Formats: sequence, C-alpha cells, structure tokens
Amino acid sequence: MLTLLLSFVQTDRLAGISYLLERNPSVLNEKGPGDDTALLFASRCGHAETAQRCRYWPKEHRGSHAASLPQLFPDVKIPEFAKALVEHGADLEARSTGSHLYQLSADSVYGNTNGTPLAWAVAANNIAAVKALLDLGADPFDHAASMVQVDDNYNTMTHTSPVLYAITTHRWQLLEIMLPQTHDYSSQLNSNDRVVGAEGVADNLTLLDYCVQSSFDGARGLGRLLTHGKDHEKAFRKTFELLINRGADPFASWGPHDSVLATAVQWGHTETVRYLLSWAEGRLQPPPSAWIKCLATAAATSNKLTFDALIEQSPSEAIPFSEWTRYFATVIPLINDVGFLQPLVHRLDPEFDFTPYLRLALERRNFEAFRWLYSSGRCSISGYTLDKNRFGTSILGQLLVHSKQCTFRSMAIRALLGLPNLPDDVFFHFAELSGSVLSALHLAAYNTEY
Repeated sequence: MLTLLLSFVQTDRLAGISYLLERNPSVLNEKGPGDDTALLFASRCGHAETAQRCRYWPKEHRGSHAASLPQLFPDVKIPEFAKALVEHGADLEARSTGSHLYQLSADSVYGNTNGTPLAWAVAANNIAAVKALLDLGADPFDHAASMVQVDDNYNTMTHTSPVLYAITTHRWQLLEIMLPQTHDYSSQLNSNDRVVGAEGVADNLTLLDYCVQSSFDGARGLGRLLTHGKDHEKAFRKTFELLINRGADPFASWGPHDSVLATAVQWGHTETVRYLLSWAEGRLQPPPSAWIKCLATAAATSNKLTFDALIEQSPSEAIPFSEWTRYFATVIPLINDVGFLQPLVHRLDPEFDFTPYLRLALERRNFEAFRWLYSSGRCSISGYTLDKNRFGTSILGQLLVHSKQCTFRSMAIRALLGLPNLPDDVFFHFAELSGSVLSALHLAAYNTEY
C-alpha cells in the first residue's frame, strides 16, 4: 500500500490519497526507499495541497521530519507549513546525515549539504524558506553542532552551518537575511569551533578564508556558476564586503596564513587576489616578507596568473637579498618552470652560494630549474664536503653512487652532463675517500665493485 500511496503523492492525486488514508491511516508513518514518508515525499515533490492532506491526520499517524520543510512549495505556503510542522513536533535543529541520497542532478535543490533544515533551505537558495525558519528560531550559525559528534565517514566528517554554506557559495542575499545589521557578529565571524574527523582536528580557516577560496568542494564550485553565472565575481565581492561590514576581520587568522590574502593566493581565483590587493586602498597589501611568501605559494602551485598579479603589486619598499634568497630556496626544489624564476633573475644574491639548492633541484628532477640556477646563480658543481668518515662526493659523485638503486639518478646524470662548458674538476675532482681524491672513473669502478 505504501508504494501506491507514494505513487499518488508523486502524481498529486488527492482523491486516491484520501481513499487510501481512510482505510489505513497508519501508512503515513511507513517509510519507503530512502526512508521517505508520504509527507516527506510530498514536500520534496512540491505538492503543497498533498502535503497538507498528509499532515491533517491524527498525530500518531503523521510524520513530522523537519528536513521535509517544503522548499519547492509556493512562497506563500512555506511559512504556514513550516509553522505547522514545528507546532507538531518537528525539530528546527534536526540534522541530516545522508543528503547525498537526494542529490539526483547537478542543480538539485536537495542533497547539497548535510545539516539543519535552515542549511537545506540555504542550499536550495530559497529566500522564503530561510525567512520562515529564522522567524521560528532557527540558528544560522548552528551552535548546536559543537555538541554533535563527528566521525571519519565522509557524510558526517564535519558540520556545515547555514552561514558557512551561504559564504562558500557567495549567496550574499541570504547572508543579509541571516545577519541583519542590527546585531554585531564579530565574535561568531572571527571564531571557528569546527572540527574534522573522529580525531577532532581543528579547522584552521576563518569564515573569510572560506569566502575567498575558489571552491569549498567540487559541488559548491559548480553551484556558484549555476547560481550566479557571469555575476560570480560580483557575488564574491558582495559577500566579502557584507562579512567585513558585519565584523569579520581579514587579519584574524589563527591558521597557517597571515591574512585572508594568503588563503586567496593558495586556494582562490586570480581575480579574487587582484580584488583583495586593491581593496580599501591597498589595506591588505602585505609587508615584504609576507608578499614573498605569497609569491612562493603562487609559484609552488604553478599559478602563473596569480604570480603575475603579485608581481604587478610588488611592495614599494626595498626588499633585501635575504628575503629573495628565501624565495629561491623555497621554490627551486618544488618547481620545474623557469617562468617563476627568470622574471626575478636580477634578485639573485651574487654573494650567496646556491650549490645546495642546485643539488636539490637535481634530486627532485627539476632539470629546467637546475639549468637555470647553474647558468644564473653563484654555485659550484664540483665541490663537496667531508662527512665524519672522511668521505665526500660532488653532486655528480653522489648521483653516481646511487644510480644503481634509483633510475631517475641516471636521468639526473644525463641532465648534468648536458650542461655547457663543464670544468674539468667535475670529472677529476669527483670524490674523496680517506684522503684520496677520486676521479669519475675511479668512483664508477669502486661503486660497481662494492
């Protein structure tokens, strides 16, 4: 009978529903595939009159799942129906854990997030449902989530509040409703008690950090395009400015970043970085040391557009060679694209010995960066230092010693021997063992024997 009832509900056939309920009202409490009751099914189908029919029966035969708040109903019906559900026992802080079961398409209004009914209403981008739930007392920050345990299951690994979801999807109209100007939200916006996984790992990002990320996850990145289209950049700016006006501090970072700009450099779009650099007459422009760190992040993530944007907005004050040396020392072992190195070749410290980073570039198979550093920086390809056993090898010597165990060492040897105008010391001052200087041929024979 439940299958027949759900079929009638889906097709909005009131006469058939009344006929079944008169003969077996308890079927309202039965659950079908996906744990759908008739009331929940009617709500998701957007049939207001059918949902009303399923609601007006004795209490013991009526489902009252809060997550069934009718986001697809006509706007004028939503407040009435939401109020009736709450009056009959629906929990405003009920929490879904299997929303993915209802995400049947990329633009689905259901199943986009786990959380409270208000979070579902925000995910559905339904202004009427958001207003109705707030009027009934729903909490936009979902403080009750801190008392609900999380685990290592993907669907229950962490909690997403309605405000957080609106921020990550740049739904500034909904944020205006949830965060009216009559209140000060600085404490909520600049703190984060969110944890991830059963171990309770602290979330190190602020709400502004989530705002500047290119996407919180794949679905929400696509959701921004579906919601805002060509106005997605405007939606970001509106969201960012609204949060600032409500008390968010762009420098209130307790994680690995110095400010919200550093987060945008690592995870955001280039246009977001450009906007932040020019925001409030350059208020977010970082000092030289932080700017160098942002530049290194853009290079390490191979983000040339953001790298160029940062170069265009370089600090006006002089940056010492020591800061630039830190940049090259960070980037050279990580990248193999000289496009992040050649524009700054004039920043190489002529007095600094880059030999250790030359060795690292070879070991990491960054052969283009290796060639660039060899031709542009101060370094020695034949020098070595002795260890406690009075044994030392040059860069080529170390590669040769390990060439039998690691195939890529042979590739590195070919890259090194391909350098132009190699000095004779590379081949004849190759290594030292107990006071004896070995040539390349000596060490090759020694390594083969032992």
